Amino acid sequence: MSKIKLTGNASGTGVLTVTAPNTDENRTITLPDETGTVALGVGIDDNADATAITIDSSENVGIGTTSVLSPLHVASATADADGALGSQSPQMILQGGTGNQNNRFEFGMDNSGGTAIAFLQSRNTVSGVQHLSLNPKGGNVGIGTTSPSAPLEVNSNTNAEAINILGRAADDISEIAFYEADTTTKLGELQ
Repeated sequence: MSKIKLTGNASGTGVLTVTAPNTDENRTITLPDETGTVALGVGIDDNADATAITIDSSENVGIGTTSVLSPLHVASATADADGALGSQSPQMILQGGTGNQNNRFEFGMDNSGGTAIAFLQSRNTVSGVQHLSLNPKGGNVGIGTTSPSAPLEVNSNTNAEAINILGRAADDISEIAFYEADTTTKLGELQ
């Protein structure tokens, strides 16, 4: 039979109190059957009767799922990308600042239609949508490519053309160039 050992801290003056619940139901604390230390602290509080968060042995975190597939895996009901002002329901939110919860960068998957739609949205829940900047300090942005050669390169591998949108030149002229797929052959351009 395993033993239970309580060890006091020589320098602390606080008292560890184990309080019985105010119920007629039995309560059990079960520790994992493996070596190591189980540390309890403030920060995660779950009064529900289901798993609130999962951290697997690879340190992957799952919220809303116990089958964690990546370092952060969030699963919830379908999101609403274009709901009424203030009523959108993205799966993830990055909040701008600690006091103003209105400024948000939202991520979501809308499964309500026949085709799932992923979305990113910068939003203020009081005044509406906000600007979304990609690489505001520089760097190229690629859609359909991992190595964009222009400030914005859109490349479709399923169609016969690729689109390269070039940035402003020194003479302040913008150019949109169309290239043959997977080649450097220019099909045309707009200036």
